[in-house]
Parts: sequence; C-alpha cells; structure tokens
Amino acid sequence: MRHFSRREFLRGITVTIAGLALYPRTVAELLAQNRGRKLGIALLGLGGYASGQLGPALRETRLCELRAVVTGHPEKGEQWANEFSLKKQNIYSYETFDRIADNKDVDIVYVVTPPALHPDFVIRAARAGKHVISEKPMATSVTDCDRMIAACGKSNVQLGVGYRMHYDLFRKELMRIANTQEFGPLTKLNGNFSFVMNQKQWRVEKKLAGGGAMMDLGI
Repeated sequence: MRHFSRREFLRGITVTIAGLALYPRTVAELLAQNRGRKLGIALLGLGGYASGQLGPALRETRLCELRAVVTGHPEKGEQWANEFSLKKQNIYSYETFDRIADNKDVDIVYVVTPPALHPDFVIRAARAGKHVISEKPMATSVTDCDRMIAACGKSNVQLGVGYRMHYDLFRKELMRIANTQEFGPLTKLNGNFSFVMNQKQWRVEKKLAGGGAMMDLGI
C-alpha cells in the first residue's frame, strides 16, 4: 500500500470541497449563474482544521475559492486577510456575521466550529441567503439538526455536512465491491483511527462536542 504525502492528501480532498454541500448539478447551476466565476467560500471558525486543512486546500480548488472568514479573534482575521489576499471588508466577527447577506463575493458559508455551535451559525447563514456546509457531526441533537434543515429549506439554500467519505473514490469502490460481492461475502472488517490530545480541547467537553470520541472520530 502506497503512503500518501500531506500534499497529496490535501490535493485529494480539494476535489470534494466544492461538492460537499451541493449536488454536481447544483454546482453547475451556480457556476452558470455566476457566469463561470469560482464559487466564493467563507470559513466560519479558524481553528486547527480550518488552518491546517481547509485553508491550504482552498488554495488549490478549481471551482471555488476562499473569499471571506468569520472569527472571534481580530488578529486571526488580519492574518488570513494577508495570507489569502482577502478584502478587508470580507473579514467578519461573530457579531457582524449577519452582514454577509449583502456580500456578493460569498456563495457558501462553511461552519467549522465545535458541533454545539453549528445550529446557530447555520441558521444565520441560511437567513443571509447563503448555501451552507456544516462540519461533522452536524449538531449535538436531532432537534438541532431538524432546525438547521428547516431553516435552509425555508431560505431555499443547500445544506450539506463536511464529511468527504461519501465522495471518496476509494470508499465508493469498496462499497461497490461489498455490494456486488465481487470477491465473495464480506466476513471481516478491521478499522481504527485515533490521536493523542496533548492539551485539553473542546472535544472532551460533552456540551460542545456532543459525546466524545464516538461523536468525533467514530462518526
């Protein structure tokens, strides 16, 4: 089995970012509406995942690009504006986020906060008329998920969950092999994924994360 470099991994996930929240037909329709310009992404929440993976990946996407950020830390906003050549007016705080409704640069808001905070920001993004990607897990309760779905339906915007495995070509091939039983019936499957937290994170706070390792990695 060949080991992928970090650059190869990031290049692989960039292919899916534009389609995580939108079906391909909808992406094509949006691109047509925008006369071929790339779709504008706003990242809401500039923690480790946004900084280490989504930001670098958005430098390489063909159908979308980073146009705005939303953060509770002004210094982070300035840093991102410099690194990604963002317009100063496209740097929002959580308090000024609703103004994004008037921003023609932004088509999609990607919510990358702890799960308990997803519903509020997804609903606000929907009310602003923006399509939304909610990072996984979608929320910490079924009730909140229903609220998010209802808000996006009411505003006629697309809602998706940032979970790439549904679109990953290797996983799709595994599912095909399992379904067709090309090599016979599936009898055993091993899997593991873990990491060591060197300092306390929101992931160990049930109120924010919703349920520890199973909600975070187990999903």
